[in-house]
Amino acid sequence: MKTQATIMTYAEMEAAFDGEWVLIGEPDLTPMNEVIRGTVLFHSKNRDEVYCDAMQRSIDRVAILYMGSRLTDIDFLL
Repeated sequence: MKTQATIMTYAEMEAAFDGEWVLIGEPDLTPMNEVIRGTVLFHSKNRDEVYCDAMQRSIDRVAILYMGSRLTDIDFLL
């Protein structure tokens, strides 16, 4: 699902995109490389759609995160 680029905190992303993959542009990171905030560029329940969208953009720094419960191996087979 395309979205208007919006700067959000990690907590805001978790609340807004539960169970979805999120493409984040120019993320602010902790020293442990955890996302604090960034510009939400795209989100979808389909991981491949998010990766495809990321490949079509020419952005230097991006992060792709899953906002939901921990994934299991079976989730990647579906």
